[in-house]
Amino acid sequence: MKEISNKVLMYVLFVAVVVSIGSMMYTFGAISKTTSPTGMATTEGTVDVAITSTYVVNLTDTTIDYGTGSLTDTYESCLLNSTDSVPAACWTNSTLYATDSSIGFENIGSDAIDVEINGTTAANFIGGTGATFVADCTCGSGTPGTDLTIALAHQDCCDGLTATGSDTGTLVTQLNVVAGSSTGTANLYFYGTAD
Repeated sequence: MKEISNKVLMYVLFVAVVVSIGSMMYTFGAISKTTSPTGMATTEGTVDVAITSTYVVNLTDTTIDYGTGSLTDTYESCLLNSTDSVPAACWTNSTLYATDSSIGFENIGSDAIDVEINGTTAANFIGGTGATFVADCTCGSGTPGTDLTIALAHQDCCDGLTATGSDTGTLVTQLNVVAGSSTGTANLYFYGTAD
């Protein structure tokens, strides 16, 4: 058998190296021309979120109690204020009188609100010709409503009560008891609506 010379082996080795280098260059060139890696997703996803507003009025003090009493003999009517600690001279009180009583409320929702009220009318509360049931509101923020005659229709107690900071208010009442009035219980309803 004839031996292959070193020179021939060197040429064969040289051709093999050149072919290998050329193949590598061709492969790398083809890979670099692709715009995205193969085997990976090329579409986009979307994430949506909807944040809703909440309008919540929380009552912190819920009762105004004028107690039990009656008109003093010489009076035809008597105006009782929930902020008075002593009854007026026109009122004879046999039980606890409203000692600086108010209904406290606060905005515990996420946005500023308008606080509206409605409730039992004086005629349905205590009766009697000329009886009145009136409320005044104070607000930590916003515009207060005053001299609100309690009725079935909604009335603005506090416009623009913020959701943070000065987010509280109070409601006080005046009750004009007249001859012919009788024992009763009134309900007041508080509503929080978008400002």
